[in-house]
Amino acid sequence: MKTEYLSAPDRLLESSAVAVGSFDGLHIGHMRVISELTSIARGLGLPSVVFSFSPHPRSFFGRGVFQLLTTVSEKLEPLSLSGIDMAVFANFDGAFAAQTAREFISAYLIGSLGMKALIVGTDHAFGKGRGGDIEALRAIACDIGFELVVVEPVLVGDSPVSSTRIRELLLAGDIVSANAMLGRPYLLCGEVVSGAGRGRKLGFPTVNIRPPKDKLVPINGVYRAVDSEGICGLLYIGGAPTFGVREISAEFHGLDKPSVREGDGYCVSILSRVRDEIRFDGADELVAQMIKDKAEIVSGKC
Repeated sequence: MKTEYLSAPDRLLESSAVAVGSFDGLHIGHMRVISELTSIARGLGLPSVVFSFSPHPRSFFGRGVFQLLTTVSEKLEPLSLSGIDMAVFANFDGAFAAQTAREFISAYLIGSLGMKALIVGTDHAFGKGRGGDIEALRAIACDIGFELVVVEPVLVGDSPVSSTRIRELLLAGDIVSANAMLGRPYLLCGEVVSGAGRGRKLGFPTVNIRPPKDKLVPINGVYRAVDSEGICGLLYIGGAPTFGVREISAEFHGLDKPSVREGDGYCVSILSRVRDEIRFDGADELVAQMIKDKAEIVSGKC
């Protein structure tokens, strides 16, 4: 898969089939759109392109930091595994946001990619004021001359899978349900940083992870997780209430020692929630609970 980053329209392809969206989380609904994209592209003999944005439009328009399910770098592997030919990330700035849907399609999708077919979900809308809804896109497709394919949502229960639903589940600690909608375990990546060394002193050394500020971190607690080396372990998210520390951190204690150093990038896939964050009366109680948590991981499966 080829990856391109655009700050302005630039001719990349003479023809293509394109799916457009923020694709935050690349959940099972997004993957249905991408599957339809690759199928249509093959049928038409065209390259398949996923067109997305960086930063996320809600980050640009929002007053605070918008918490992402997937950063751009985290999207690359699942996109590559999906079988698409190209991923394009356009710089979402003031000039980009000011484009109407028709201007965006003409400049980027046709001007840069030679788009012959556009694949979107039913709730999709883009362009200034989100004016490019499905009805508007049908009119533009008829005027300009490209095929528009609208993909029905994936339902879980009676509601469509969405990034918003997944975000709510992660913040409630329901990792299993969130992962079912994602179609894979939730990934938490960050830089390895030095910690206070409390875990090592207690016999539970950890890798301390600092995620990007715009990455959504699940609610405080202890989780079953596995790192990119396949090492199973416990991920703790929270402060150190037993020691009077409120600052939130993410710390992974593996059943084997991960081969990482300070400054490295490090990722863990979160599988399930073990328990809430607890304030203990002292280190002995904390160690006793950590032994119980570790025994649960040893007896289970990662």
